[in-house]
Amino acid sequence: MGSLRLFPDLPVGRQGKRLELVRRLAIFACVFAALLPVVSAHGDSTDPATVGQWGPVMQWPLVAVHANLLSNGQVLVWDGFEAGPNSERLFDPNTLALTPRPYARNLFCSGYAQLADGKLFIAGGHVTVNNGLKDATLWDPATNTAQRLPDLTNSRWYPTVTTLSDGRVMVFSGDNIESDDSPPGNPLSFVSHTLPEVYNPNTNSYTQLTGARVDTPLYPLMFAAPDGRVFQAGPDRQTHFVTTSGTGAVVNGPPTRSSRTPPPCMPQGRSSRRAPGRTRLSRTARSPAAQRSSTSTSRTQHGAKSRQWLSRAPTTR
Repeated sequence: MGSLRLFPDLPVGRQGKRLELVRRLAIFACVFAALLPVVSAHGDSTDPATVGQWGPVMQWPLVAVHANLLSNGQVLVWDGFEAGPNSERLFDPNTLALTPRPYARNLFCSGYAQLADGKLFIAGGHVTVNNGLKDATLWDPATNTAQRLPDLTNSRWYPTVTTLSDGRVMVFSGDNIESDDSPPGNPLSFVSHTLPEVYNPNTNSYTQLTGARVDTPLYPLMFAAPDGRVFQAGPDRQTHFVTTSGTGAVVNGPPTRSSRTPPPCMPQGRSSRRAPGRTRLSRTARSPAAQRSSTSTSRTQHGAKSRQWLSRAPTTR
């Protein structure tokens, strides 16, 4: 009984290779057909669900100097300076409603971070320039109310609050401020001779990190590191690792590679976490004489084996 040959003009060996080729092409066609709707959907540059969409301009009765996305999906905002007290409002992205939730203390120039239970811990506030509040405030998204906690050790103005892996939060900078009166007098160029402290929500108490005193700018860029410490990525060029256990400790980290100094170019830092143990830092400097800005980007790996910055080429506009 004879065998069926799909390609009778080819030898048996070459026919086997041809069948294998046809099989692979068939698999590729099936995969391509399955992915085509997904590729088409993501390639549609007009779909708001894919590329986003700007809505109409809304007129608000305040300047949202501070804004926090809460665990309930609403956004808590409040104003600054003399308009700060009782300016708190809740914005609902679904209904676009803006609901007043006034709180009498001036939370302008504070720092904040979410606790593990979704509550917002707010440290410090505003009295005058360089002079903050000792207030610690807890905002509860379940009731949308503020609760004043025991006071911080020092008053804080422009502090940074970082949530730690064990559920505590560290308050860093914003105290013992030394102003820089040279032009342009930007508060972000002031120095805080900071005494960091850690708030424990389980005991409603603080621990002063007396071993981690350090000079730092206001609103420093802070990230929880994989080893339990906190990495200060900037904005000053010398970075730091802060130990938050016991009475704390601080050691130098890898210096950033930025060479820009004010004036005439005032560096502005932006940072984000790319992955556990990796931080991205961008600095933008504007030259008034040249009327242009340039942005340089670096990323660092601060795990146990590698602590270094990797620079990207700057962009100019």
